[in-house]
Amino acid sequence: MYPKNIIWLRTVFCAIIALLTAACDNRQRMASLSDEAIMAAATSNDSAQSIYSRTDSSALNTDEDHARYNVLKLLVDVNNKKDTESDSVAMTVEKYFNESNNKNEVKAAALIATGQAFEQTGDDEKAMPCYVHAAKLLEGSRQWTLLYIAYAHWGWLLKVEPPFVEATAKLQIAEKFAKKLGDNNRLAHILGMQGWTMLFQNKYDDAHKLLDKAITIAKNNNSPWLSWLYKSKASAFEMQNNHSEALHYSNLAIAATKHPDKSIYGIKGTCFLGLGMYDSARIYIERGRLDNRYYEKATYYSELSELEKGKGNLLAALQYKDTSYMYVDSQYVEDRNKQLAQVARRYNYAIVAAERDNLKLANQRKTALVAALIGILCAIAAVFVYLYQRYRHRTESALRMKENLLQQTLSQLKAHNYELMKIQREAQDKQMELMASLSSKDEQIERLRQQQSELKVKMLSNNDVIHKIEQLPSMNEKKKITSARNIALTSEEQQNLINSTNVCYDNFASRLMEQFNDLSTDDVCLCCLLKLGVSAQDQGLLLNISDATLRTRKYRLKKKKMALSDEYETLNDFLDSF
Repeated sequence: MYPKNIIWLRTVFCAIIALLTAACDNRQRMASLSDEAIMAAATSNDSAQSIYSRTDSSALNTDEDHARYNVLKLLVDVNNKKDTESDSVAMTVEKYFNESNNKNEVKAAALIATGQAFEQTGDDEKAMPCYVHAAKLLEGSRQWTLLYIAYAHWGWLLKVEPPFVEATAKLQIAEKFAKKLGDNNRLAHILGMQGWTMLFQNKYDDAHKLLDKAITIAKNNNSPWLSWLYKSKASAFEMQNNHSEALHYSNLAIAATKHPDKSIYGIKGTCFLGLGMYDSARIYIERGRLDNRYYEKATYYSELSELEKGKGNLLAALQYKDTSYMYVDSQYVEDRNKQLAQVARRYNYAIVAAERDNLKLANQRKTALVAALIGILCAIAAVFVYLYQRYRHRTESALRMKENLLQQTLSQLKAHNYELMKIQREAQDKQMELMASLSSKDEQIERLRQQQSELKVKMLSNNDVIHKIEQLPSMNEKKKITSARNIALTSEEQQNLINSTNVCYDNFASRLMEQFNDLSTDDVCLCCLLKLGVSAQDQGLLLNISDATLRTRKYRLKKKKMALSDEYETLNDFLDSF
């Protein structure tokens, strides 16, 4: 008995020594990521993927190694359009590099990766400071590629925020660095981005000049941005209601790439819709249909509504419009849930960080006690063998008693299981009854909705003011100009419009005036036109005001009279959900 116990003790001791030796060898083989690797990854998508695939995350030991590895993970996730953990990882990277003593270039590269991750998850408010801080860290350096990326993203985030001169200034700085790099692909891209800033300001001539210049550069250098630039030109002409030119450039965008984006077909369908070629419009609207997001589905059904309206099928148009509004509501709910998920991820990140610090401290303590524990284990092992033999018979007796107790427990569990199954069957029966009741109520609600839709159609089709508004899209520009006085709504027609909207949209105007006391009759009339989906051009004609006055009035309504929060990007977003 005694020699066997000694052999067993030696085996345990050798196993402990082998495990400790393997752990030490593993620590010695841990690698770290260099500054050059991080900066190369931040400036090239291919470099990021290559370095990330060669890096063994299990071989990283220090906080700096983990932070740099997370920079690579962010860049790869952004390139692959993946944002599952980007928000939490980005906060980890941002916290570490804000407190580290790394070189400014490495900090800037990490901040750029963090900004792109925040931007991809839709958190532009967190992305903006990352690009601003990165640009400041790189001041006076010759890291032109990093400077180009920082200013390009900075300007693009400012593109829809007045004063627009800020966005233009940042994009022009990015253009300067693209020229210093001699990178014509980036130069074409940044000029296209500047063109979009002009479009957001309705400066169409300036936008076309920039886009034409970008297209020339892209064509001469076989740039991958050529199709996107043609699509941008098509969008610009479509915003000007120049459907023929928009159609021409959408065809060029399709021809410029082997794998056209579906959105190009969508633009082409919109062009045919504006030209009154409804059969062709339906074909390309279907080809350009996007179903990944609710707002894409809402756009698709909105275009079908306009198509049916142009063909005179007002009932089908109204049904498509209701479907579009349903997806708009779903998009709003999804955005709210996404915001809640981001808050949850940040909360989980804080918990994980605290647990990681605790584990790190615990590991340090364990390492300090390893040597002492080995000696204690060796001494205890000999005592344990003796005690094991002494208490073996007691253990066997205890096991027999536990076995008897286990048998009794199993019998009790079987009885409880039978009762549980009985309760479960009763719950299933009640659930079936509840489902049948809910199904009946859903059918009643659907019938009421159908009756409401039919009532709306009848009321709108018999209303002179609505009929007058519906005729505007079919009128040419010359006729609109010559008939401007007749088109403008009289005070009686405005009141008629307000009353009709009240009836068809659940007291829309009354609720609006009750919530916002400072609204005038003209303000309420404008809100009704927006609720009915009347185009901006026709709104100006009906209210007998210029486009500039119309934009000013919308801005004053949103910011001053209604004081809407930044949750609503436009006045239309608020009224659609009101």
